Amino acid sequence: MFCNTFSKSVKGLTWWINRIVQFNLNASNIYVGINAMVAKKVKTDVYVEDREVEAKWPDEKTETLYKSMVPCKFGGHLDQMWTQAMFKEAGRMCNDRATEEVAQQTVKWIDENKTSVLAVTQDKSQQEQLRDLLVKKFKMKRNLIHLMARGDGTQFTDEMVASGQCPDYKVVITTKDYCTGFSCTRCQVMICQPLATNQTTMTQLRARINRIGQSASRVVYMTVHIGLLTLRYQWKKDAAMLEKTLETFADEIEVF
Repeated sequence: MFCNTFSKSVKGLTWWINRIVQFNLNASNIYVGINAMVAKKVKTDVYVEDREVEAKWPDEKTETLYKSMVPCKFGGHLDQMWTQAMFKEAGRMCNDRATEEVAQQTVKWIDENKTSVLAVTQDKSQQEQLRDLLVKKFKMKRNLIHLMARGDGTQFTDEMVASGQCPDYKVVITTKDYCTGFSCTRCQVMICQPLATNQTTMTQLRARINRIGQSASRVVYMTVHIGLLTLRYQWKKDAAMLEKTLETFADEIEVF
């Protein structure tokens, strides 16, 4: 009886789970999708704080230009057909402004908290863009910034820095595609914009700082968004809430 009821309830979640896992769900593999969501994670005693920062356009002219390319239902002023070119340009403007704000929030965190930052970007191009902003606009020394790459395996921990096996970077920048195989417990904050990836990847990225070896009593996850990225941020919050709900459910019935 319980199995039948559970199966019917789970089928109603297919649409949600399909937004999070990296494969198409069907009646045969839906439980695989749920298992990917609720797999046990190492629990720490670290307090987790989520923050959001809504970036502002630098001036009225830029904001007006952006809104002229975005439909009213998405917060713009466009009252004609929304073309692919408009969508791409509006997205580029949001990504560029969000990257600038990530750089600003990174420098602000370091100045105020005297600890290192893990920043996450969409891709390698944006990774280099963020580094260049930190160096050129905020005058950060280039050797204090580390760009993660696949196969890097950097272990940026207090122990590795103390032993001289790893430099004491101010900023470590990775991409959404490189979310495992390294540790950044030297960092107490992760800053990024809403990334075009699934919730499983975001969970892996968050675990780079909140894991065994984290000496701080609190870690902060800061999300910077603006314009179209604000819509993506709302979607990400829905996905994160579903993951938390399913994980709690798994703990209760102990079946996964």
